[in-house]
Amino acid sequence: WDHEAGAELDLHKHIVDGVSWGAGAKKTNTILTLVRHGQTDYNKQDLVNGGNIDTVLNETGREQVRTLAKKLKKRKFDLIISSDLKRAVETADILSKELNVPHVAKWKELRERDTGDWTGKPVKDFITVLPQGITASPAMFPGTPPKGESLKEFLHRLETALERMRADYPGKRVLVACHS
Repeated sequence: WDHEAGAELDLHKHIVDGVSWGAGAKKTNTILTLVRHGQTDYNKQDLVNGGNIDTVLNETGREQVRTLAKKLKKRKFDLIISSDLKRAVETADILSKELNVPHVAKWKELRERDTGDWTGKPVKDFITVLPQGITASPAMFPGTPPKGESLKEFLHRLETALERMRADYPGKRVLVACHS
């Protein structure tokens, strides 16, 4: 959701949303804008694309990121960080070039959930095991995929990453290229 424009920015399920911590406008607040990587061939084929596989953007994905950069031009960012996976790194690098904002870090903690044995298999194969309403992403499965990461481990990792962002970038406007 783009609060300035009052509209949703949809980029292959990429949701852009500003997130800030703390009450009021403090100089030490970290302001985050989260963006999902562009399309990969796994996304196009509707395959599970977990944190245990390092797929790259396809040409549609690269074009999606360039389009996103045009929409973000009016926003001000101090820096970009990303997951260390190729699809997020390439997204961050394109945004860095287009927005003239440095891509300063690649964090393993920002990877999407490790979906274990489910990775690379059709998402439709898991619809029956997912709770109602979580049909779009096996990443939010409340159990643990075989040889994968539990939801509790995943959420704890993300919480740790958010706290690290607050500590490392107080008062900064950070664009984060990651996963959904």
